[in-house]
Amino acid sequence: NFRVNPSVPAGIEAVTRFQSIRRWHMIDTTRAQSVGEHSANVGLLAYYIAKTVPLPCFGRPEDVLAGAMLHDIAEVFMGDIPTHTKKCLGWVDVLEESLVPPVFKRCVTEDVELLIKICDLADGIRFIEHFGVSQAAIRAMDGLRDLLDAKFKEVQGRWPRDVFDSAFET
Repeated sequence: NFRVNPSVPAGIEAVTRFQSIRRWHMIDTTRAQSVGEHSANVGLLAYYIAKTVPLPCFGRPEDVLAGAMLHDIAEVFMGDIPTHTKKCLGWVDVLEESLVPPVFKRCVTEDVELLIKICDLADGIRFIEHFGVSQAAIRAMDGLRDLLDAKFKEVQGRWPRDVFDSAFET
């Protein structure tokens, strides 16, 4: 149980802790990024794309925003675990599922999940590009770029070509 004050409901405690969970703890950076900051970046980017895409590919932009804001909520309960570590630990998804309170459960379509992942990778690349300072940061950024390229290939032909064009027009 991570709650400091037992009179504060767990959901409220989780929301306020979002800003305290540090990302990139294994990479030297010139400043820290919290899971809350990252989730806001991912949420707003996904919302912007969902709102500006010419065709309604992703449903209501507000639902996309909510799904993106909650994409890393499990990290409030278990800390930031690097993606490559999660892949080696097959049971992490089950643990995450058991720790997240029902109010924070996400229900998004496969296309929205892909959009969120693309925005997640884009935010990671941007952060490391601006604030990473080591060879490990360079390798991490290269790995993120490879993953982003793979996600773009995954949606090629599935989404209209102009899905991302509209995000870069302004």
